[in-house]
Amino acid sequence: MILEFRSVLEKNKKGIILSFMMVFLGLFVFYNFNILEKREYDNLNATIVAYKFLILAAISMIALLIAYFWIKKPNVKIENIHLVLVSVLGVAYMLLFLPHTIPDEPVHYFNAYNISNYFTFNFKQSNSEFLLMRESDLKFFEATASTNQSAEYYKTILNGFSVFSLENALVENIDVNASLQTNSLFGYVFSALGITVARILNLSPILTYYTGRFFNVIMFSLMSYWAIKRMPYGKMSVFAISILPMTLHLVASYSYDSQIIALSMLFVSQILYMIEKESYIDIKDMAVCLILAMLLAPSKLVYLPIIFLVFIVPKQNFSLSSKNIFWVKTAMVAIVVAFTFVIQLGNMINGVSDHSIRWSDEEARTVSFVLKNPIETIEVFINTIFSKGAFYLNTMVGGSLGWFQINIPLYGYLPFFIILAYSFAMHEGEKCKLVFIDKLWALLLVAGSVVLVFATMLIAWTPKSYNYIEGVQGRYFIPLLSVLYIAFKNNLVVIKPRYDKYFMFLALYCNVIIGIYSFVNSLV
Repeated sequence: MILEFRSVLEKNKKGIILSFMMVFLGLFVFYNFNILEKREYDNLNATIVAYKFLILAAISMIALLIAYFWIKKPNVKIENIHLVLVSVLGVAYMLLFLPHTIPDEPVHYFNAYNISNYFTFNFKQSNSEFLLMRESDLKFFEATASTNQSAEYYKTILNGFSVFSLENALVENIDVNASLQTNSLFGYVFSALGITVARILNLSPILTYYTGRFFNVIMFSLMSYWAIKRMPYGKMSVFAISILPMTLHLVASYSYDSQIIALSMLFVSQILYMIEKESYIDIKDMAVCLILAMLLAPSKLVYLPIIFLVFIVPKQNFSLSSKNIFWVKTAMVAIVVAFTFVIQLGNMINGVSDHSIRWSDEEARTVSFVLKNPIETIEVFINTIFSKGAFYLNTMVGGSLGWFQINIPLYGYLPFFIILAYSFAMHEGEKCKLVFIDKLWALLLVAGSVVLVFATMLIAWTPKSYNYIEGVQGRYFIPLLSVLYIAFKNNLVVIKPRYDKYFMFLALYCNVIIGIYSFVNSLV
């Protein structure tokens, strides 16, 4: 009897696990439904809000079941699942998080709008001291300039919805300087293109705002799809990084961080492709590598070390002599470094000349002070790691969303660490040419970028009186995860059989949990 029962469990374990997951989700939905039904609102009927939530949750659960049976089909490739899930979840996060409720989004929105002015041939922008905007867009921003998710804010957006814009005259936004507040022009090209398309179609401010976001989602989905296609192995690592709640949360906004994450994954995939390539590396391969490096490094100076990965591509993969290969790699890195420093020159001068912290009016550490006091600087770094390490891990995967207002419970984001660990492991059938020195080099490059992140925020954002570094967030380390994959790749742990598709479904399931929790948290 016991043996028969075990046999039944073994044959149906996947269905049983799925059933438990759906029952848990159903109980989770019912629990949150009760919370919403008992909530008191000033201008909203709690019962109506609760039942609308229940309908959305039911649709999500049905979609989840459909996704499960589609994902498990043997003929559906991982990269195609990736493209669909990242796109759909990106749009879901885009709708869930209201305008300006994702960190620094207003600044990113204005930068994208500025570029859009040139896309629409409004060259008056170059002669204006302030940002030019359609009058309707400016009024929309002033009416919705809130960073807090709330039931009232959702109602404001819904009540203000319209299809077309009625006030298209360009006016100056006197609160925003006309100069771009960024060096990452590439990071805004696609959201600016979305705004441009919406303006040409004369769409309303709300639709214009969301069109810009939508273009960001689609472009990240396509770039990460290219990365996962390019990867000779470790495709799940690209998926795991892309599907993190924090990544999707950034992708669904105007933040250029989404493009930096995509570019880092693309660059690493290109490096691995060149390492594992059976034939000689050609000019096209190096040109792709150079272009990706030139787009990535200037976006944020702290990610400059990533481009030095080119030195782990083995010399036998080139048709040139060893000496010439070294100089080719060195020339490529030198070009990117020079280009990066030219682009970043303005920021570097401002950083050196500014001796105070804007948000606290306290004295800041200068570069010379940091260099003259290495012991104190090291102590500050160590204090920061011990006091804020857990916060960095939390905010890297997505344990805190919005402007740190939505704190996800541990059961919501902990599975993403497991998914990352699984994706970084060696899997049955994978062959890897990486050697120990390659992994050590990748680890050193990650450490170099982490030091640059800390050093930048130490000088630019941390008062001199602090014994730890302020302003660093876990999301700054997401672009380094793909490099960390190279460092951790080894043959010591080989996972078989492959459970890729089940982990992909788990990521989808956890994002649904987080979406429901975030939505309810916003309403209460």
